[in-house]
Amino acid sequence: MLATALIALATIAQADVPQVATSSTSTTSALRRYVGPAVALFPSYTPELVRGMLPISEARRAAFGAELGRAAEEVLDWRRWFVVPSAELAEAIADGTANGECQDDLCFAEIGVRAGATHAVVSSLVAPRPNTCRATVVLYDLLKAEIASEVDRMIEPCNDDNLLSAAADIGRTIVDGPRAPVRVTLNLTPRDIPVVDIPDVSDVPRYHVDTSSRTDRVFELERALEIYEEQHMFVFDSDDGDTYYITRGGRLLSECDVRRVASAPRPPHIAEFCDGNDWEWAWLGVPFGGIVMLGSYGDFLDGGFVGVIGMGFGGIMTIASAAVAIALNVDKKDPRDGEYYSTRAEIEAIVKESNANLRKQLDLTEAEVLVGGMRL
Repeated sequence: MLATALIALATIAQADVPQVATSSTSTTSALRRYVGPAVALFPSYTPELVRGMLPISEARRAAFGAELGRAAEEVLDWRRWFVVPSAELAEAIADGTANGECQDDLCFAEIGVRAGATHAVVSSLVAPRPNTCRATVVLYDLLKAEIASEVDRMIEPCNDDNLLSAAADIGRTIVDGPRAPVRVTLNLTPRDIPVVDIPDVSDVPRYHVDTSSRTDRVFELERALEIYEEQHMFVFDSDDGDTYYITRGGRLLSECDVRRVASAPRPPHIAEFCDGNDWEWAWLGVPFGGIVMLGSYGDFLDGGFVGVIGMGFGGIMTIASAAVAIALNVDKKDPRDGEYYSTRAEIEAIVKESNANLRKQLDLTEAEVLVGGMRL
C-alpha cells in the first residue's frame, strides 16, 4: 500500500501544472502554486477500514486536528514555510472527493498537489481500546514522493487534556526543521547580485518542554468548560429559517441583552428599539382632554366664549395625545420575535468577540471548547 502511494505521489508531483490565468475573462480553473515550500494541513480523520476500533466523536477528532494544526503553523511560520489557507484546501477537497473526505494516501497526494502544496500533513486518530487513543501523523514530501517524517503515539489515558497536549507536541515535532533562507535581490546596479542561500541562525534556540498539560489555569478544565457552557452565546436559525435567535444559558436574548453581555456600545436608538420608550404615557392626554371637553360642553351649547375655547382645547389635547402615542411609542421587543436593529453579521461579530474574551478569561483554547462539544 505504501509503495503504491509513493508511486502515485511521484506521478502526481511530476505532472505538468497549469499556469495561473491573469485575464478576468478566463474560464479555466488553474492550480495555484506558491513560492517556496507550501504545506497542506489536512483535517484529522478516522480510517473507515480499520476494524476492532472504538468510535471517536467528531468533536474530539476536530479538536485534535485544530490543536495539531495550530502548533504546526507556529513552527512553519518560524521556518518561513507557507501554509495553504484552510478555505482553499477545503475547496480542493470538496472538488476532488465524492464525500468531502480523503481515506487513502493517493487522495491526500492528489488533493495536496491540486491545492498547490509541496508537502502535506496527514493525521489520523483511532481508539484501539477504552480510554486510549492512537495518533498517527505523517508529513509527506509531495515533490520527492516520500515520507519526510512520521509520528505514531499512544495517548493513555485519552482525556481531553492529554489529547490536546499530545496534539500540540506532535504538531510541533512533525514539521520541525531548519528555517528557509531569505532570498534577496538588489537592483542597485545593472548587474545582478547572485542569491546567497545561507539560512539564518537564530539567536536563541527553540526549546519545548512538555511535562504535563497546563496546571496554572484559573479553573480546572472541566469547571472552565461548565462556566463557558453557561455563559457563552451562540446564534441559531429558527425552524422555518425565516429568522434567527441568540441564546445564552438556555435563555433567548434581545440585541440589548447581547450588547450588555459583550460590554458592547448601546447607542440610544438601539436601546430604544429593543427596550422601548415611555411615549405610551401620552395616552393620558386623551381622558384629560375628554374631561375638559365635558366641562365646557354646557357653556359651548350656550355659545359662551369659555365653552368654545374649552371644547377646542380639549379636542386638540385628545387628538394630539393619541397621535403622539401612536406615532412615537415603541414597545419593548420580545426576544421570541427574532427582531433586531443591527444586521446579522454585526450581531455575530459581537457574539464571536464576546465568546473569545470569555475563553481568554477562563484560559480555554478553541480546541478545548471543541473537544467539549460546544460552539466557539
